[in-house]
Amino acid sequence: MVTAAVLLQLLIIIGALYDTARLLTATAGSRPRGSRHRRRRAELEAAERRLVAQRLGGEIGAAPYRAGMRSFADGHRHRAPSPPSRHVPPTDSPQELP
Repeated sequence: MVTAAVLLQLLIIIGALYDTARLLTATAGSRPRGSRHRRRRAELEAAERRLVAQRLGGEIGAAPYRAGMRSFADGHRHRAPSPPSRHVPPTDSPQELP
């Protein structure tokens, strides 16, 4: 029983020393931890501004706007759907004019 307690204490001490050494040593060429998060947040904010501009410009409707904002709240980058095309595809059968 005592041996098990001593082994567990040694494992805890080794783990603490390992974590401390890993946190204190800087790896060459690594970026600061916060830069990736700042860049991600800036990308999300830029995408959100584009979505708001599309909504205010009347390019997208309320439903795609809400879907886009919901995806931003979940942390996803969302590309708003492009406005509907004005192109009307030809039909298979010719239509008769009255």
